[in-house]
Amino acid sequence: MRKFKYCQIDYTKYPSEDELNKMGEEGWELVCIEAFETRMWDNELGSHYTKKFNKATYKREISYDETL
Repeated sequence: MRKFKYCQIDYTKYPSEDELNKMGEEGWELVCIEAFETRMWDNELGSHYTKKFNKATYKREISYDETL
């Protein structure tokens, strides 16, 4: 049976080719990149603001040794 490990990274801007290649060199396969917004709280202003992120999801197959 094949098992996978997943990883998600938030990028403040769309990830560059170099950033994506770096993850690929480490054995991760890009599954998808999803844009999302989240509300953040600013203590100094005392209010919320909306911040946009790009969430990249990666996966890689794990060997039997990694599951122990």
